[in-house]
Amino acid sequence: MSLPQAGAARRSAVRGMRSATALVVWLGWALLTGAAIRTVVREGRSIPLESDWNLVPAMTGHAAAVGELLWSQSGAERQPLPRLVTLGTLGVFRDFRAATVLALLTLAALAAMLLAAVQRLRGAARLSDLLFPLLLLQPAQWARAGATDLIDVAIPLALICVVLLAVLSDPVLRTRRWAVLTGAVLLLLPLSGLAGVIIALAAAPWVGACGWRHWPPRDASVPRLRGPSLLSLVMGSVVLVGIYFSGCQPDAWNAVSPGTPPIRDAALFLSRAVGPAATARPVLALALVAGTVAATWIVLARAWTRVTDDEGYRALGVIVLMVGLGVMAVAWGTRTGASSTTGLMAVPAVLVTYIAWELYAPAMLAVGFESLLLAAALIALPANLRQDGEWRTIYRDTTSALARDISGGVPWPVLAVRYETFLERGADPRQLASRMALLGAARVGPFGRAVRPGSEATGR
Repeated sequence: MSLPQAGAARRSAVRGMRSATALVVWLGWALLTGAAIRTVVREGRSIPLESDWNLVPAMTGHAAAVGELLWSQSGAERQPLPRLVTLGTLGVFRDFRAATVLALLTLAALAAMLLAAVQRLRGAARLSDLLFPLLLLQPAQWARAGATDLIDVAIPLALICVVLLAVLSDPVLRTRRWAVLTGAVLLLLPLSGLAGVIIALAAAPWVGACGWRHWPPRDASVPRLRGPSLLSLVMGSVVLVGIYFSGCQPDAWNAVSPGTPPIRDAALFLSRAVGPAATARPVLALALVAGTVAATWIVLARAWTRVTDDEGYRALGVIVLMVGLGVMAVAWGTRTGASSTTGLMAVPAVLVTYIAWELYAPAMLAVGFESLLLAAALIALPANLRQDGEWRTIYRDTTSALARDISGGVPWPVLAVRYETFLERGADPRQLASRMALLGAARVGPFGRAVRPGSEATGR
């Protein structure tokens, strides 16, 4: 074989390997997405869990003031946008599984967009890219959450990822599409909860820098009003942050964890990005998170001194997101207890870290680091799946027993006391019973099977 033929054969083999790698990555994404949707549709029931019960009066048309419900404070959170999305979905489908499916489709879309963006940036796929769907769609991250809690996380997570995609795709917001999309996200973030508020304030310097760059525009293709528009959107976002905190009450529902350093709590919070099993070995988790954060900031500091022009704006965008996600980690880590969606809230920090290494670390170091992140997720996966299996057994047995009791005519007050720990921990049984009655009257899920005069067995 001649040298030109050998070179052509090697190039063909490389292209074949790249195509095979991309196929494996996208097949993994498709399998995780399909498994998640199948689990909800086939194994789930239209039964509210935890925060879902707060929306039952509005869903069944018995809420006195829907606007007040959307703006009401829960702990440190005001989440009018996620609540509006959840209520709209429940109003259309009358099934709590529909809201869960919507949240999972959102997470799947985010994983797909991030995969496409990173592969476009790199020019090829790597097996380590499986980290994106593995962190976002792993059942241990979402299976314990009610529909409301899952959408409460999926919406701000989606907005954060859109900012990240804008930083990757158009770091100076030169194109109209990314300028409009980023501006809209900047206004929506404060309406999506405390995480959105933090990221909106963190992203504001990058968007403001892009606006200043385009005032006056250096590029003839950029409209004259691009700069003032971006700066106005930054000011509008800051105003919405002020409105968010106006009238807020101290967070008594989820108090600050006493006796432990905030940095330690933040590191443990970040470790849950690979799943709840990460907390089983806190010392190891702390060491790995601390090393990862320190090394990533070294990479970013090195990049900041070397990049120029458009790449400098991209580096600024990555840095401000890292700062914002660090503040978010401290805010969430210092709260007592871990909710069912804590792991998902920590995922954006891992995604930004992955991309920072892809952009600014030497090629071989980036490959090794990304592979280590995937290895950590895979090592934790069996323990996470065991925990998920235990929860699915509890869920299946308890919801089946609840459905039988409902069909058997057990009164709502008795059901509320019997299943309060599973349905809504710490709930007032009388309030829980009244909301069960609302679901029964509206023929929602198994509650519509209640034996009452003139009733018929309906719903799942």
